[in-house]
Amino acid sequence: MIIHLDHEGHRRELPNHGASTGYRIHRVVVNRWELERHKGRWMIARRTLLPVDGSAEQQELLRRGLNGVYRRSLGSEENEDPIDG
Repeated sequence: MIIHLDHEGHRRELPNHGASTGYRIHRVVVNRWELERHKGRWMIARRTLLPVDGSAEQQELLRRGLNGVYRRSLGSEENEDPIDG
């Protein structure tokens, strides 16, 4: 979570956090959307949302997503893990 001072200080409703005057609260998360195609349309099969807290689960979710981007940028569809070798 990132908190910073808002010098204007207007009262703001913060989803899932109540109201705040003088501060803005931002949640930092890692999320992954898994899609499946059904009858020609993309549908959400699964969504995973984890707070960025340094946990192994959050790091693995981020690593899996970045590995896919890395492989596509190289034009490779292999299942090698370029980070771990």
